[in-house]
Parts: sequence; C-alpha cells; structure tokens
Amino acid sequence: MKIKNDLVSIKIGKKQYDFRNLILDTYLEKFALTQLDITNAEKIGNRKSLTCLLLKFDTPFENLNENSLLVNEDFDVYVILDTSYVQEITNSTIIVQYSYNAKKVLEYSSSGLSDNIDISNFWGRKITALGFNSTPTKSDIFNTNVKAVLDTSNYNIYLQENQDFVVTRKDIITTDALFYTNSKEKIAGPIHLAPFNNKAVITPNTIYNDTGNMSITGDNTSYGLIYSIGFSSYIDRIDKEYVIGEDIEITQNGAELEIQGLTNEIKKELIFPNSNLYPSNNLYPLTSSYKYLIIKYKVWQEILSGTYENPVHTITDTGYFYLQALPLNKQGKLNLKIKYERG
Repeated sequence: MKIKNDLVSIKIGKKQYDFRNLILDTYLEKFALTQLDITNAEKIGNRKSLTCLLLKFDTPFENLNENSLLVNEDFDVYVILDTSYVQEITNSTIIVQYSYNAKKVLEYSSSGLSDNIDISNFWGRKITALGFNSTPTKSDIFNTNVKAVLDTSNYNIYLQENQDFVVTRKDIITTDALFYTNSKEKIAGPIHLAPFNNKAVITPNTIYNDTGNMSITGDNTSYGLIYSIGFSSYIDRIDKEYVIGEDIEITQNGAELEIQGLTNEIKKELIFPNSNLYPSNNLYPLTSSYKYLIIKYKVWQEILSGTYENPVHTITDTGYFYLQALPLNKQGKLNLKIKYERG
C-alpha cells in the first residue's frame, strides 16, 4: 500500500499556494494498526482520517523529517468546526479530498481546548506550519501524534484581515493487490485502506422508547479486518487457508505487518495435459505451486439490539468479505511483509 499526498492548497483571499506535505511515519503505522484489533477497530477506524487542521504561527519547527513526533499541542490553534470530505473507493485506489474553512478555531489552554475563537483574532500572524490529524476524543486532545505536516516557514503566508482562509488537501491511496468481494454492491474496494469507515452493509436497527417519541439507531459504518491468509490459483477463493491467531500469527512492526510460517507448497492434485490422454512412459502428469497469495478481510459492523433503556452494541461478522490477491513467484517458505509506504 502506498499513500501519496497529491495536494495541499492554501487560499487566502485571492492568493493561492499549492504544496505537497510530508506524510509522517505515525500515519503509516496507523494504517497497519487498524487492520488487526477487532475490539478497537470501530473506534479507531476513522482515526486514519485527517479531519483536523492545525496551525503554527510565527516560530518554525526545526529539523522536520519523516520520523518527527509531533502532537497537537505543538501547534497554536486547531480547526475542526467546518471540515468536509469526499471519499471515492475503487478496486485499487482510494481518493480522499478534504476542505477546511477556518472561520472559527480552538486554542489550547492548561485545562484543554478553549471555546470557539474567531479567526480574526490571528490576523497578521505568519503561518509557519500546517498539521493534519484525526479528530481526537477528549482524552487524547494533547497526546495524539500528528499524521502529516507542511512546513511553510520559508514562505510569507499571513492571515490577512477580511480575507477568507481555506485549506484543501487531496490524498491518493493505492494497492497493487487484485481485488475480489462477495458483494461489489456493498464493498467497492479495499476498505481497510479507506481513511473513513465504509457505509453499513447491514441496515442499522432503530430502537424506540415505550412512547415511541425517542429512539436510538445502530452504527452506520462497517470496516474490514484481516481474517486469514492463504494460497490459491484463483483470485476469488482460498484453496489453502491459515486463520490469523489460530494457524499463524501476525506482528506489527511500525508500518509493516509481518507474517512468518507460510509455505507455498506444490499442490497435491495432479494436472493432466489432456483428459483424453493416458500417461505413458513419455507423458507425465504435471504439478504446480499456487499462483496467488490471498489475504482475506472480513467485514464487521456494530449491530444494535436490546431495548431503548438497555441497548446492546455487538461487533458482528456481517458475512461479507473481500480478498486481496498478490501474484507469487516463489516456492517454499515465505516470510510475508505487508508494507505501508509513501507514494
């Protein structure tokens, strides 16, 4: 998988500045993490999104690089109030476009975030860096690692009086794996790579109170998690399957997922050149190894049940799945690494 920032555009009044920003290692690691943990996947699935814009004024960062560890508090203000996005998913590509309209911002204090502050309070300030992050919960406002950063300290970009300030970004996420799903209608592509969770594949249930004038509705999103890895000669099925946590283990090492213990063996079945031909001393049945390594992702959704007074939220295997097929050109033991890289 590769993620590429295609554009960060800063528009102040009629002036526009176009850049590409630095994707930090912490963002790549988040893509690896969110594939594994079923108990937290629904909560952290959208943590790959970049719905928050952070601004640093006046003083530049020093020595920014891919390994830089920045947190929200390293920036001066925080823009989350007027952010929109569009996400498109195909078999091999996910495109996400964000727009941040900074009319109101939040400022840090010792007790947390301030009340809404009008952007006019910062007119005349030089923007030295932009940060991008997911929207934090109250518990991680300060300690959430920033996922992307743009250094603008070498440009004279100032917030100007009575000039609209709008930032847009476009990210492109790609995979070389071949895609198959048991429901193209429900699952358009490799949703585990999507910054925003997939739409619900099971219609969310609604529960009403006794009088019928109040209700709660189940979660409207779904998400994909790795279930198994195996081998096949076709992209739409697994012939030899190893279930994660039962047959093999998967380990996260930063922005990589590593799986050991797989073997691409010679298939036991024999392949004859022609069913009408009888093997002789000069004609032998053929054997072959598998052509594809297949990664299976099950699609999960939190399903609501119970009563209005006592709702029950259950993370459920929906029965939908998709496969990612990678061509194999090696026999014998394999040490598989799934890498998440910058494009």
